[in-house]
Amino acid sequence: MNQLYILLLALFPAFNVPVPNITVFRQMEDREHMIVMCSFGKRFIESSFQLSLKSEHNYTLKNPLCYSSENCVFEVKGSLPVSFTCVHETDSVVNRQSETYTYSPSGKTCGYTVYIYLNAHLIKREYNVNVI
Repeated sequence: MNQLYILLLALFPAFNVPVPNITVFRQMEDREHMIVMCSFGKRFIESSFQLSLKSEHNYTLKNPLCYSSENCVFEVKGSLPVSFTCVHETDSVVNRQSETYTYSPSGKTCGYTVYIYLNAHLIKREYNVNVI
């Protein structure tokens, strides 16, 4: 069985694509402004990182700001409730999706300060993150 796994990895490198993780931060002073952080685990030459959104309008965001080879953030503004899913597409056959995170205004929240470096400039914002 070990030889079969090695053969599959050699023939289909995307077979080893991990399931992404998702974290959603909501800006404290603007309930409709959120940052979604997707941790994709690995990047391949053919990788495409995306965020699928479902609310009043369904759409997909592409080309996120990535602060490492596999960790990316998406800035989102949308009406609540809204659902997010991180998608790691490697080719037309293989893609992996995170669990879908649905954000609604109810539930416990904790305060966080998020520091983001964008083109060498520090952006500091106060965010809340929902506790599940």
